[in-house]
Amino acid sequence: MLALSGSLEVTIGDEHIEIVADGQQLTAHVTGKRYLRRALASLTAGKPMLRILAARLSQSGLTLTIRRDGNPIAQIGAGTQASVVGRLLDIPHFAIFPRERRP
Repeated sequence: MLALSGSLEVTIGDEHIEIVADGQQLTAHVTGKRYLRRALASLTAGKPMLRILAARLSQSGLTLTIRRDGNPIAQIGAGTQASVVGRLLDIPHFAIFPRERRP
């Protein structure tokens, strides 16, 4: 198993992503909606990349949770049960959380 510690800040246009690693848990805090909408809209185009990312994270024992405004919106990697979207795209270890499930 792999364990990470640290943080990384990425700015794309007017959107900011802060990635924090603590052991096997990676969390991406996203501000803004434009880039995330584009990324989610292109899920089918990015399916091979997501499949590889999910497999690599799972094999390494890592889990990436994507949050916006403190609420989880997606998760990929170890211990993640595929959501309906994950099953439709045939990507194990990938979940998008519906708004009603978000805390």
